[in-house]
Amino acid sequence: MKYSHFIICLIISLLFPFAGRAANNPDWNCDIHAFQYDMSVYLVLRQENKPMTGNFMVAAFVGDECRGIAEVQSAKGTSYYYLRVRSNELSGDSVYFKVYDQMANKELVTSGSLLFENLRQVGYPSQPWVLILPVVIDSSDDSALEGVDETTENL
Repeated sequence: MKYSHFIICLIISLLFPFAGRAANNPDWNCDIHAFQYDMSVYLVLRQENKPMTGNFMVAAFVGDECRGIAEVQSAKGTSYYYLRVRSNELSGDSVYFKVYDQMANKELVTSGSLLFENLRQVGYPSQPWVLILPVVIDSSDDSALEGVDETTENL
């Protein structure tokens, strides 16, 4: 009896680090074999003119379809995201980006987009393209709303 209790505790302790991980990842999937063409994008994330690094995932989308996913890469003291964006068109698809903040468990739509062009390279590891993250205000934190004017005017 004690032996089976030990085995059950061992199995639970081995599985515990993986508990909840699926819930903390966005539902982004990209079948790289479903597309004929690709382009490369090296990018960095900035928010209020500050570089953002950490637990972010970046994905490229055309419409609602995911066309590439990346996590942060580091080389020679710099951090960037490298995406291979895919398409079945030689050029013309409008590509926009989403960022998933794994710590906050939030998906963010960014304010940057590109036109797809087969074999195009946007940015370099030494000079990546800049993608701007929106500023998210936590409404439960009253100090975050200080200085925000609540009045509106008709345009």
